[in-house]
Amino acid sequence: MATPTYLDKLARDKRDFVAALDTGTAQHWVVAVGNEAGDLDSLASALAYAHFAAQREPASSARRFVPLVLTARTDLHLRPENVLALEAAGVTSDLLVTIDDLPKPSSPPSTLAPGASFALVDHNSLLAPFRSNPSDPSDPTDDARVASIVDHHADEGRHLGASPRRIEVTGSCASLVADHFLGTAADGNVHGELDVPTALADLLLSSIMIDTRLKLVADGGKATPLDVSALHALLPLSSFATSTTSSSINASSPSATDPPSSAALAALKAHNDRLGRAKEDVAHLSARDLLRRDYKEYLVSGVRYGLSTVPLALSTLLEADPSPSIARADRVTQLVAAVRTWMDERELDMAGVLTSYVHVKRKSGKEGKHRREFALVLRGRAANAAALEGVFETLEGDDVLELKEWKDASEYGVAEGGWGEGERADRWRIWQQGNDRATRKQVAPSMKGAVELAVGAEGGEA
Repeated sequence: MATPTYLDKLARDKRDFVAALDTGTAQHWVVAVGNEAGDLDSLASALAYAHFAAQREPASSARRFVPLVLTARTDLHLRPENVLALEAAGVTSDLLVTIDDLPKPSSPPSTLAPGASFALVDHNSLLAPFRSNPSDPSDPTDDARVASIVDHHADEGRHLGASPRRIEVTGSCASLVADHFLGTAADGNVHGELDVPTALADLLLSSIMIDTRLKLVADGGKATPLDVSALHALLPLSSFATSTTSSSINASSPSATDPPSSAALAALKAHNDRLGRAKEDVAHLSARDLLRRDYKEYLVSGVRYGLSTVPLALSTLLEADPSPSIARADRVTQLVAAVRTWMDERELDMAGVLTSYVHVKRKSGKEGKHRREFALVLRGRAANAAALEGVFETLEGDDVLELKEWKDASEYGVAEGGWGEGERADRWRIWQQGNDRATRKQVAPSMKGAVELAVGAEGGEA
């Protein structure tokens, strides 16, 4: 559970940061912020980075650090696993700085958090709401506001002056943040002494577990050796072990190299099972909520598109309305229409929906293999719409995604279509992913490459 001191610090930093924004005096603040999907990895990494960086800052420095969650407070429920992880750690949501806590700009530049600089975690390109020139991710003024980066996604090649600028392949960004500050690597190189509140240890462990389940890359999972070493170092400092509510890790601590106790690891795994069940409990959400709960947006050569990850099969969404009067093909077009409405709301030229689910065999009811689907909708009235049709064919030839015929195409009688006629028609297609290990981390670069091939030039994360 969180100690009163840590909770008090969260409350104080939130109050002072929002006040600084109100008075236009945020120049000494560094905002630790994850990506707009707002998953547990972004949440835990932002909280941990802000806490640990503040301890590393020299006493003579005026800089202060605050974590920011890119989710509106009223939308936190869209990620029940985050809510559960926070509750278990004793961190109440009112202590978080959420995107709707930031004062809305009254005049240009329209950037949120003007004057502040940023520590990017779980992404590596400053997002559009914080840029004074959203259409140009390379704007030097915005670029200079990125103080540091710790991330595990594909390197977009921006903010080269950030320090640290650590972008490495790991299962969880939380592992990188822990290693950067605590020196959790297997060599036991711990860089000094830091206070590690139990709440942060718990949240970092929750993120590492839900992202990797400790299944190594060599065995078909996502966990790297660094993820495992980070877990080994954090577990003795958490509520899953027998330690007190707060501990320190220093050069004489054995926690960076010693294996975790079996009892502590069992308690963590049981906690992860609860998180996993909460994460998958989304069938009651509307189509719009599912599209926005795990969503990222991109801007490439003037083409704005989004990718939504949904932890359900498309068939589950299609059968959400039990009415037998709705023809199966019509169910598909209704779902695509819901995506199209979301596109209007976000002013998107394209929208992709990535599903991730375990197939349940119809006859036996037993769980089968893990599967992924990919649906892509193109707005016919978008600029370069005719050229963007080439994205369909490019993705179908992508060696990473291995897109194949949608397995439920025969069941619903349709796997592609559109509205209207000629170049102004909307178009859509649904595929099965042959590579069921390809997550948005792999889909996003493939999409970017396909868009660049279709219309040229360069862009980045919006």
